Amino acid sequence: MFETFLESNLPYWDEVQTKLKAQKYDEIAKPIHTLKPSFSMIGFPEVTEQVREYEAFVKTKPSIPDLLKGAAALDVEVNRVKNILIEEISKMEAEGY
Repeated sequence: MFETFLESNLPYWDEVQTKLKAQKYDEIAKPIHTLKPSFSMIGFPEVTEQVREYEAFVKTKPSIPDLLKGAAALDVEVNRVKNILIEEISKMEAEGY
């Protein structure tokens, strides 16, 4: 399940980051919405809530600096989860699972 999340769901966050860098701010809502429930399915409901809050924030059409600041804060959490999952996958593989 962890590998599936990393391979299938996490690319939606990468898409958000790509669109932000390309200044396509009006195109980030859909991948954020798609990503939203994924974190709860792997045991991180608090990150799901943070994604939900960011999605709602994006809909208010915030200033670009505030939009980027929110994305940077969420990126910290997304990367924290990613690193935990990679570590857990390594442990499982080492134990023969």
